[in-house]
Amino acid sequence: MTIKNKKNVISEDAFNKEVVSFQKKVQELKTEKNKIVKNYNDLKRKEIENVFKKISPIINDYMEENSISILLDSKNIFMGSQKSNLTEDILDRINKKFK
Repeated sequence: MTIKNKKNVISEDAFNKEVVSFQKKVQELKTEKNKIVKNYNDLKRKEIENVFKKISPIINDYMEENSISILLDSKNIFMGSQKSNLTEDILDRINKKFK
């Protein structure tokens, strides 16, 4: 039976106690959810940092070997020549290194 249905069946005190109990459970669940989300975000951030630590030397070597002074994220480029896209070359190197 839901709390709303109990309102007319049980005493006002008992009903208020159930409402307070329900609110506490909701608050506990919210707290637990926030904790899980924070832990997930912390783990995700650490894993992303680890990936970048591993691939940065490979990218830096590629840039030095090919006299490249800057690499830009292709998502933020409005237009450019397709031969300027080095993604495949860099990904090939990364894949070879970690296979």
